[in-house]
Amino acid sequence: MDVPGDLRVRAVVVLIGFTAAIAQIVLLREMMVVFYGNEISIGLMLASWLFWTAVGSAGAGPLIRRVDPRRMVAALEIALAVALPATVLAVRASRGVLATVSGESLGPGTMLLTSLVTLSVVCAASGALFAAGAKLYAERGADATGTVYLYEAIGSAAGGVLAGPGWER
Repeated sequence: MDVPGDLRVRAVVVLIGFTAAIAQIVLLREMMVVFYGNEISIGLMLASWLFWTAVGSAGAGPLIRRVDPRRMVAALEIALAVALPATVLAVRASRGVLATVSGESLGPGTMLLTSLVTLSVVCAASGALFAAGAKLYAERGADATGTVYLYEAIGSAAGGVLAGPGWER
């Protein structure tokens, strides 16, 4: 096995986790402001996050068989880099679009719909990235599932530390 190539693949998988963790923290914070964060809003946001991530991962499966996973990972990371700031802007604009008055709390249906719409692209790309990363790692001849989860978790932990409490000041 080519060590430098293997190191690059590991770095890519760590980057996938790092990107997903930072995106999740930033977007959920933004949505907490819009929804006047409570337990229901957090649950609906996380449900939307998991739904779209699963859709992206499942949807990427058939595509990965026909496309070079390196190109797919690169394209998805670029798409995520464009979609994340656009999604932050969409979340911030959603209160104006929903025509709420200052201090008005949104209902669960509106929160769910807003979460599903605004998080769709970022989460689907993140889910597809994980599937593409697993395929990329599997091409190296290693146990993809467990190892990809490990490296993705390392990246997620690093992203959580970077974007977590205390860094926004």
